[in-house]
Amino acid sequence: MMAQIVLLAEDEQELRDYLAMILEQDGFRVLEAADGIDALSLLRRMGGMVDILVTDVSMPRMTGIELVNEVKLEFPKIPVIYISGQGLRDELHDPRRRVMFLQKPFAPQAIRDVMHAVTAA
Repeated sequence: MMAQIVLLAEDEQELRDYLAMILEQDGFRVLEAADGIDALSLLRRMGGMVDILVTDVSMPRMTGIELVNEVKLEFPKIPVIYISGQGLRDELHDPRRRVMFLQKPFAPQAIRDVMHAVTAA
């Protein structure tokens, strides 16, 4: 079985590196983007061939919310995990649309659990 591809959009380089390392240890192939514009560009170049989008909510140039709105229009089947230090779970968590929310900071096991939950949905 081929590794699932995760598109990780996070503007904080250290956190992006850390998350990529955790996800790669779990067997995911991680594509990294520093903001929503880069992530959307990468996703379009790949023709939407991404299994999961993990995005920070607050990023320069294009927020995670703006990114997800675009992604859900063009590639509605891609599940999304928002990550944020702001308590936005109620506004952003929508399992019917395969959109989950993870509050920062979180332990490595928390991202693993939500990754498995969103891929099983």
